[in-house]
Amino acid sequence: IPIDGARPKPTDAIRIDSLDQVKRMLARPSGRELRDEGTYYVASRSKKQLGDDAFVIVDSLGVFVEFIRYLGGSKSLDGGGFETAMTALYDDERLASAVMERVIERQLEQVDCAAASGVDGILISSYWEGMDIISPSLWRKFSKPGVQALAERAHRRGMKAFSWFLGDCIPVLEDLIETGIDVLMLEQERRGYTSDPVVIRQHVGDRLCITGWSDELAVVADRRDILTRNVAHQIVAAETGPYMASTSYLGADASVEAVEFYCREVLRQGQQLTL
Repeated sequence: IPIDGARPKPTDAIRIDSLDQVKRMLARPSGRELRDEGTYYVASRSKKQLGDDAFVIVDSLGVFVEFIRYLGGSKSLDGGGFETAMTALYDDERLASAVMERVIERQLEQVDCAAASGVDGILISSYWEGMDIISPSLWRKFSKPGVQALAERAHRRGMKAFSWFLGDCIPVLEDLIETGIDVLMLEQERRGYTSDPVVIRQHVGDRLCITGWSDELAVVADRRDILTRNVAHQIVAAETGPYMASTSYLGADASVEAVEFYCREVLRQGQQLTL
């Protein structure tokens, strides 16, 4: 059950363009402040009610997205915010590094708060950092350290680390493994790249659990033919390594009947799988 509880306060849209602003605009919250704000309250309550019957994940983490929001001065990065952030990154690498360091510090506090809430895992959302948008070298420099820090802290606190990668991840698969994440959640193919779980399994072997990828629109439209094909393809990827059958995301418009069909189809086809 992915639950983000009461999310931390929305990212301030004011652009940080000087080192003097970093500490003032990115004050590091304490664990007590996060608890007082009710961060992860819903997750904590759900875990207490459901106990070991549920695996609760909090999903309000994403190092790179917070980083470029502050550099771009935009919550949504629409209207040129992303381009502004990239320009700022290349114009002042010292400032960019200071912002990234503070963002990581803030999110590590959130990981600690999640652990104190009794949840089982964190979901690191990787927006605007696929290799169809930025370069592998840029990802390794400004995203990989943050992902690795969050994964290490999660493990230290007894939680699993999921990475929801939206974009082309194949050029940095080895790097993702090196970060120590436990599960790589795939987004459907978009913008010409592939996120085929069978192809990715060939790259990572059994070193990483894979999940996601099934088309959530097929669930919304109750396209059971597509869901059956999705499951069959995921079974192939599961034959040689750990795989968690799933879609990447489901909203309120998802068909409950289609979700039930998908679960039954996973059980039906999964019975034929011998690891």
